[in-house]
Formats: sequence, C-alpha cells, structure tokens
Amino acid sequence: MYSVKCMRKNLAKKVSLVDAGILLKLDHKNLARLQEIFETRTKIYVVQELLTGENLLERVANLEVSTYNELLITKLVRDIVLGIKYLHFCGVYLGNLKPENLIFNSTSDDAHVKITDFVMSTIVEQEVLLASITRQPYYTAPEILKNIKADLISDMWSLGTIAYILLFGVEPFYHDDPMALYKKIIKGQYEFPPHDQDDLSAGAKEFLRKLLLVDVQKRMTSEMAYLNYWVNSINVKTRPLTEVLIRMKELNTARKNRARLLPITISFSGATSINEGYLYLVEDVNKTETTDNVPPNSFDSTNDNVHVDVSREVKDSEDAEALKNKESFLDTKEKYGDTLSPV
Repeated sequence: MYSVKCMRKNLAKKVSLVDAGILLKLDHKNLARLQEIFETRTKIYVVQELLTGENLLERVANLEVSTYNELLITKLVRDIVLGIKYLHFCGVYLGNLKPENLIFNSTSDDAHVKITDFVMSTIVEQEVLLASITRQPYYTAPEILKNIKADLISDMWSLGTIAYILLFGVEPFYHDDPMALYKKIIKGQYEFPPHDQDDLSAGAKEFLRKLLLVDVQKRMTSEMAYLNYWVNSINVKTRPLTEVLIRMKELNTARKNRARLLPITISFSGATSINEGYLYLVEDVNKTETTDNVPPNSFDSTNDNVHVDVSREVKDSEDAEALKNKESFLDTKEKYGDTLSPV
C-alpha cells in the first residue's frame, strides 16, 4: 500500500525532469520513500511509502512515564538529524518540518521515525508553501516569517523547536495573539522552564541554543548537528522526565482539539487566504483502500501489489497524459540512478 497525495497544478511549480529524478532517487531509512510523481492536466500526484505508525508527538505521548528520558530523546533527535542531513546533502530543504511530518513507519517497538512531505519545497510554488507554513508558524524560522526565502538552514530552526518540545513538553514559541507570536519568533524570544533545569544535561540546552539562533550565519548546520556530542548520546542523563511527559500528553491533546489557524492573509493564485490555500494545497486521496478501478499502469509496474484508489481524481481522458509524464519521470530516475548516497 502507498500513500497518495495530490495538488492542484496552479499551486505547483513546473516539475522538471531533473527535480523529479532527484526526488525519486532519494533513499534513506529516515525518509518516507517517494515512489512516483505523475501529473494530469489539472493535478500533480505524489505517491510515497505508506507509514502506519503515529506521528512523533503522538508516539511519545503514549509512552510509559518510566521509559521517557533524555537518552531516548537524543535517539529520536538523531534519527531526525540523519534524515535532514541526507536531504541537505542532496540539496533538498524541507521548509515545513513539524511534528506532523515526522511519522513512525509502524506501531512496533522497534519502529523508527521518518520525515514526510519533503517533496513540497521542490514542487510547490514558494508563496503557496509560505502560506501553508505561516498557517502554523510555531516551528517556522524567523527568516521565513520575514518573507525571506527558506533555505537549508531554516530546517535547523524547526529542528530546534521540535527538540525543545521533546525536552520540555511545551512549545518554545506560543502566544494567543498571532502578532505577538510572530514577534516572539522573529526576535527569537524563548526561555527554558526553570523547574526542568536540573533534569537535563548542559549539552541538551546548548544544542537548543545553537539551533534557535535568529542569525542564520551562526545557526548550527545539519552536519554540525550530526557531529554534536549531545545528539550522539554523550554525557546525557537517564532520569525519567515524568513532568515533561505529562505536559507532552497535554500538549498532544490540545493540538488535536484546537484549530490553530492564524488570521494572516496572503494572496496567491486561486486563493485569497492561508486557510483557503492550505485546504486545497494537498489532499489525501486514499491511504489503504484496495479497488479494481485503479487506472491501468498508473504506478510503477514493478510494484505489483500496489492498489490505491485514485479513480475519483484521474479521469479516463487524462490517463494518457498522466502516463506519458509518468514515463518521463521514470526515464529521469533511470538516467540519474536509483538512489543518492552521501559520500
């Protein structure tokens, strides 16, 4: 089974064969494997590995209190760092790294976290991506909120906000007033909860300080994060973080129950607001449904067990064009090789 997402073409960039080839050959244990990209006259379809586990915060919130400690956090953060480092090596930035895009591949105890939706920064128009990001800016780098183009280093700020949540159970930047929230992020105004200071190592707090820097020239890179001694579980504490996990459970529940849409208006093609643009930016077509109505040869023929219902979106009259473009993307994949591996 694969996960299929589609987006309207008026929100997407022209997907070049080179870009498609790069995305299709990405292969890392901490990335959701991209299986296919193809397009019709009006839609672009992204087919990727189906992940059946929970997202990062849901998974952590369901842990036993006695098992949650700084050592476990370093292992989670290291997996995320490995995925980001690989993407950055390949010249791909996320731009929208957040807990919802960090999903475990299964519900088993030995499952590992994978980064999803990394394709968006490559195929979605910048202003549309900005609209979807600023809808939930809690993990967004200051330079993006200041309307400066996202870059590789912007992902590192987002990593810092996620690591902060794992360590303290609360978001580093939060305010009920949207404009006040934006100001806090742009100025980098955050603090460490005083009651948790003794439960964490100095390395954990230093790691956050190096990521949550407004000055992009001083912010830690993915390579630096990979080499960081805290990320490599050196001199970390193993004391159970009971209060942190309790707050994490509360945060996870709150995130599920509230629609945190900020009233910031951005105009772009086909939409007049962030809400409108985001709602049709990406649609989940179908994750698990098996059907006999799958358009013939819509997916890579080497995957005989793939059954995803996209017949509601791909009309018969569009099949030929979709297949033609699909074959072009596969040709590019073959031209550039199956996978990209860091040196």
